[in-house]
Amino acid sequence: MGFDGDFIYPRRHRLSGRAFALRIKVKSFPRGGVDKSVELPDESTALNLFKALNMRPDNWIVSRDDKVIPDDCPLKDGDSIRLLSVVSGG
Repeated sequence: MGFDGDFIYPRRHRLSGRAFALRIKVKSFPRGGVDKSVELPDESTALNLFKALNMRPDNWIVSRDDKVIPDDCPLKDGDSIRLLSVVSGG
């Protein structure tokens, strides 16, 4: 079971008729305004997370537990992910 605020969710729950096994907390820095929980199927990666958020992965660096992870890294239930905006220019 996972805890999110006042609600306890079973390990597997359904949304729109599909079974979801991963609940991921996501925050973006410094721009983007993402601060939410996302439900994803088992074996999802950071690329699946970007797709669920309708975001382009080439504009962000993915961090879990203060360590950068590749976009194809599998996510785990309960992960807290930070998306760090890529800044370039002169």
